Amino acid sequence: SLADVQFGDIYHKIEISKNNNQIIKLENKDLDIEIEIQKDKDLVDVRLRNIIKKLNCSKSTFRM
Repeated sequence: SLADVQFGDIYHKIEISKNNNQIIKLENKDLDIEIEIQKDKDLVDVRLRNIIKKLNCSKSTFRM
């Protein structure tokens, strides 16, 4: 399945390649991007080409 991810004012459809109790992993080969969301630690790792960003987040509500 696909997830809508927003970068600035632009939305991209990115494939959900893995979804379990610990992580959600999104990948798009055309954009050369990987996003890994660690559900239990509230951490997001983003790799865009050769740039890696580690983000902390806080959850208010998350439903799928």
